[in-house]
Amino acid sequence: MNNEKEIQQRRQDISHELLRIRSLRPGNINEQYVRTSRGGKPVTRGPYPVLCWREGKKVFSERLRTPEARLQAKQDIGNYKRFKELCKELETLTRQLGCLERDKTSASTDLKKKLASRSNKAGK
Repeated sequence: MNNEKEIQQRRQDISHELLRIRSLRPGNINEQYVRTSRGGKPVTRGPYPVLCWREGKKVFSERLRTPEARLQAKQDIGNYKRFKELCKELETLTRQLGCLERDKTSASTDLKKKLASRSNKAGK
């Protein structure tokens, strides 16, 4: 996209898509197994779906107890990934737009400097 109008339109489309995201969560879904003993024999129970995410250096987890909770977590994780993609694209487009505007401004400034006559400079 080299056209300023195309970039502006895509930025607006991204903004609208960001506003449509109603729920998001970072992280991923892991399967957890629990080792216990039953009648003196070791038993492994599971898998239990667990949502895991990181905040700073800490890792948090939440067991997803119902199929609905697991489905919602999958959707939220997908929304989070889409959110990050859209933010990255918006950043790139905004940078391109800034470069186009700076190029346009510097081109007009250069044009003005070239058109000035030398006689005005000599008289000052």
